Amino acid sequence: MIEIHQIERQLIIYDVFRTFEKVTYRDIEFVLRKVEMRTLQRDIKDLTDAGLICVKYSDDQKAYIQKKEPTGKVVDRDNISRKKLQHLNRLNRLAGCMRLVYEPDPVKTYFEMFPEASEKIRQRDFETLRHIGYEAGYSREMEGYWVSNDVVSPYDGYGIYLKDGKLVRNG
Repeated sequence: MIEIHQIERQLIIYDVFRTFEKVTYRDIEFVLRKVEMRTLQRDIKDLTDAGLICVKYSDDQKAYIQKKEPTGKVVDRDNISRKKLQHLNRLNRLAGCMRLVYEPDPVKTYFEMFPEASEKIRQRDFETLRHIGYEAGYSREMEGYWVSNDVVSPYDGYGIYLKDGKLVRNG
């Protein structure tokens, strides 16, 4: 069993926003059984500050609606802490990893996208993808690395469930 932590929860929320133009609290609650409204609002703010989504809540539709294309760049503000900035940069990098799906050479593309990253960071990033249900690794048969999201879907809740008050998935 794999416990779902903050950054993994945020990546799952990001994936839901990538899948749907309109996202309700119930949509998120379906996937993340235990997420509180305030937690969801903080996660959406982090995703916005990381440049990954650009949404606005519509009272009429009771849903978050995509406003425009996200910038893809982490917000640059003076009042942001170093720790928060590191978190947003990591969130941005991991979302980039999610977009490596079916890339012919995901490792090469990863280092082109993130030249400052080390091999250890890349391995940790691919491990985080595995935590949220992506498949990422090396295949001897294919003689190369691959990233796939064939087994994850917001339609089935990413295989996430509650156990002892914590979000987990089988790994």
